Amino acid sequence: SSGINAECPLRPGMIHGHEFDWEEMGFPVFRGYNTELADILDEKFRVIQSLTYNTMGKRANVDTTKLRESVWYFTQQLLGVYFTDFDYGLVKSMLPDNFKDYISVTVLTPEKLQEDNFRFTGFTYSEKVHFSLIMMESRFQATFCYGLKALD
Repeated sequence: SSGINAECPLRPGMIHGHEFDWEEMGFPVFRGYNTELADILDEKFRVIQSLTYNTMGKRANVDTTKLRESVWYFTQQLLGVYFTDFDYGLVKSMLPDNFKDYISVTVLTPEKLQEDNFRFTGFTYSEKVHFSLIMMESRFQATFCYGLKALD
């Protein structure tokens, strides 16, 4: 979409993802320090973003790309990174409030996770684990890029 979607309000301290994203800046900067580890991290990010069973709950043969992207970009938004080329309206349409609450708690205050946080419906346990992996890798990438930005 063109411009920043109103669903991603800018807050002081937020950085534009394209000012220092992994592919354009983080990877090349880190590669200058450790080529092998940079390649491993890059592969890890690509795998976790593309990993899917093509299911949503009991439904099979589902394209889950928008759902996975919504989890990834909502996680980064929570951490102060936004991308103008991502439609944040997808977050609203793809992620029910209790799912967004689960993401927020998992990403920002994981020590406060409760069993109730896992009760969002429509997904299998393995899909919920997969969402957790997406959140943790997205969080790692965002915080890692913040650190690399300080080095650049």
